[in-house]
Amino acid sequence: MDRNMVRWASERSTCVILLTNILSIDRPKRVKCPTRRRVVQRRSAWLSIAILVLAFYSTAFSAIYFVVACIKPHYGNRIGGKGGLAPSTATLLSALFAKTIELSFVTVFVAFLGQVLSRKALGKNAGGITIADMSMRTWVMQPGTLITHWENVKHSALTLLGVIAMTTTFVAMFYTTAAEALVSPRLTAGIPETRELTGEVNTKFANSTYLFSNCQSPVPLAVDPVNRGSTCMQIAFSGRSFHNYEQYLGRWTDFSTGQGSTDMLLRPPPSGTWYDNTTVKGSWIESYNICLLYTSPSPRDRG
Repeated sequence: MDRNMVRWASERSTCVILLTNILSIDRPKRVKCPTRRRVVQRRSAWLSIAILVLAFYSTAFSAIYFVVACIKPHYGNRIGGKGGLAPSTATLLSALFAKTIELSFVTVFVAFLGQVLSRKALGKNAGGITIADMSMRTWVMQPGTLITHWENVKHSALTLLGVIAMTTTFVAMFYTTAAEALVSPRLTAGIPETRELTGEVNTKFANSTYLFSNCQSPVPLAVDPVNRGSTCMQIAFSGRSFHNYEQYLGRWTDFSTGQGSTDMLLRPPPSGTWYDNTTVKGSWIESYNICLLYTSPSPRDRG
């Protein structure tokens, strides 16, 4: 065969192949592409069992958290007491369980959403799904897309499935925050309880009954059971007052025999003793010249 004939035949076959490809693009043929696995999974599959376990976990612990938030139990010494759980550990465990409830809830809802959309897409009379319906999964997992892709939200938010997805999105966003505010243990005023306190207590200060019963007096209690304690304390207070007054006069004596002064601010301050082992010193609040009080009105009277 001539070389030119071979070249013409090859060019003709190339043109036929190109023409066939162009026709196939214009008129696509129905190609059967069967799936390698079944779309519908059995109830005994591991994925179905895992979703069912997560659903039970989320429901049970959400109910427990709801009851705790309503009752607000008083933990007592079980948290923060001796041998109890530390408050920081209790708060950490509460936040950890709240986060696992949130994650399991989102996982179960995404699986539910995928099942509903799959039935609508594969059903004969379901009507199919749109791109806006497919973006509902992103709402729950990435709530920021409600703002960045608002054009998809306005097409699906008014449907029944869209309302459910929007509600789930807001619940998932604020669940951990709500659990931290309502369920996490915190230090508050508990319920008033009647407790019996035992131990050594010092009741000497401002306890007249204790002072009356422990005052040292030669009078027996059987002789004067009513006024024995009060009479003893009056004598004791009188003796302490005389002692304090004697000490105060001694300071005035030292002040007058020494340098002395006519300035009222330099006069010795009053002093006393408390239980014979503590010295209490006072201070002058108002300073007036005693001699001038009888000749002229005081500054208070002038005002």
